[in-house]
Amino acid sequence: MEISGAKATEAAMQPIATSDLARARLQAMLLQKSLRAQQQQGEELSRLAEGKGQVIDLRV
Repeated sequence: MEISGAKATEAAMQPIATSDLARARLQAMLLQKSLRAQQQQGEELSRLAEGKGQVIDLRV
């Protein structure tokens, strides 16, 4: 079976390209998870700060 130079290079690079694609997808998923966590922390801090500075009338 004869394989030309271009086809041999393509065949050799296919597993590398697949692993690079998988690594890129994993990194994107981890970045999305990190972003979601930071957004949730920001929302929680905003909720905690909402009531601060308001005057509360406590008459007995």
